Amino acid sequence: MDLAGASGSRPPPVADPSTALADAVFNMSLDSHSKQRTPANTSSSNGAKATRMNPWPSLNRNDNLDIEIIHQLPNVPATVFTLFPKLVPELRCKVWYWASHLPRIIEIERCPTRDGSIDLGTHPEHQVCPKSRLPHVVLQVNHEARKAAMKVYEMRTFDSDEGRFIYFNPKSDIVYFGEKNCFATMIRAFMHASRNKEEIPQVAIDVVKRCRSYECPHDTLEHPYLRVVDELRVLHGFDNGPSAVTDPEKQWNGCPGLREVYFVVKSDSLQLDVGAIDASIVFRPATASCMTEDQISKKQDLEYEVEYMRRCVGLMGIEEYKWSEDPLKFHFVSLASLIVKRPDYRIHSTMSVKQEGIKRLEQNNWSFVKRLESRTECHITIPENPFRRRRPLEIGFFGTKENVAKAKQRIMEKAMTYGDIQKWRKEIMKEPIKQTFEETIKCLVKMNRSTGELLIEENFVGIETEGEASDEKWEILRQDLVSKTKEELTQESNEDHIKDILTIALSLPQKNPFKGLKGEEG
Repeated sequence: MDLAGASGSRPPPVADPSTALADAVFNMSLDSHSKQRTPANTSSSNGAKATRMNPWPSLNRNDNLDIEIIHQLPNVPATVFTLFPKLVPELRCKVWYWASHLPRIIEIERCPTRDGSIDLGTHPEHQVCPKSRLPHVVLQVNHEARKAAMKVYEMRTFDSDEGRFIYFNPKSDIVYFGEKNCFATMIRAFMHASRNKEEIPQVAIDVVKRCRSYECPHDTLEHPYLRVVDELRVLHGFDNGPSAVTDPEKQWNGCPGLREVYFVVKSDSLQLDVGAIDASIVFRPATASCMTEDQISKKQDLEYEVEYMRRCVGLMGIEEYKWSEDPLKFHFVSLASLIVKRPDYRIHSTMSVKQEGIKRLEQNNWSFVKRLESRTECHITIPENPFRRRRPLEIGFFGTKENVAKAKQRIMEKAMTYGDIQKWRKEIMKEPIKQTFEETIKCLVKMNRSTGELLIEENFVGIETEGEASDEKWEILRQDLVSKTKEELTQESNEDHIKDILTIALSLPQKNPFKGLKGEEG
């Protein structure tokens, strides 16, 4: 998923490493034959003629060595491309160049004063967080990679102390003003960039939260709507008072070269302290169902203001509007862990669960969640004080991609609400004739579940749905359902929800009650 994609063109598709590895090994076997083959105008040792279509007749023999080499290739996607050093330098440089465009989040924080305290009045100093200051990994591989990366990276300073520089890619890196920052920090950073004629195309701002101080004159805590306007004015630029015409210090020009704005919604499942963002943290689309009331209100106010800018071509309190020709792109995002496509790599993931579902998970002191963690080897994070909130919550998962998928599926099944069951009941009663045999059985099992725990439905896969379902097929499916449920009951100790589904499976009629309905008109 493209969370915070780099602006501009994207790298071309890369071939599957496993295919490239197989081709390379096969070419090595051809090279071994080419050293032993006879000239094309002569006969080979075994009497085969060399032709234009087959210049190497020796390959017609049963060469067990070649077959063994190729058959020993692993039948799984390769995780390491060992032949990369053998690529031509031009191709390697292209790979390094596109790898340098991976987006990074550059987090800005306010600096403590000399005595270690925080000046809540004006926030006079700010800096790039130490973890965000680390160079991109491509700059640290070797001389060739660094040379290619330096074509896109610039030396920039975002600190109030202008002597500290970082490597910055203006095409992909995002400058993030997180918690405990106010408008004064943003204004100073943008003024510094304007003086140096530098652009910051992508900026991220925390939704709602700021320095949280009533002593700060640069934040608007009492009027959330005015805070939306203030953020847009700070990004756009404005004149601070009548004397701005003659005083350049009061002409705030906004963020130079701005193209995209990311409003960051805090996630329940991934809570990061200030300064904790490193190269492994990226942006993902925010889950609207898990926003707080303040965040939803802020989003609605922002959408209204953006629509006003689009229709009226202007911004409240701004006389000269400069975004008319090139409108900005706005995104609502949350922080997430970078997903690496490797089977053993552990990832962060989230899912939204309704309050009713949270109550089901909480039964018996979260015993279901604890057992699920043990079985899937996946760490599951439940937000603190979940029942104090009147909105769906985000549950966090940390584990391998496969185990996270299993854990999320089980949580989804366990957290099924009574409303979901009623929805399935209406779906069956509305048009039962149009349901296929397989779909009807699935819905029948789901409809009768009162605990919200679905049985693994692998036994439904591959059932023939063409033609009329016979009583024999129905009985096979019913027996399979009973046996599978008993097996689940043994593995899950004596959980009530497994007993419920076993009761349902045993209560199904031995003959297909839907027989003859499929052929009727819907």
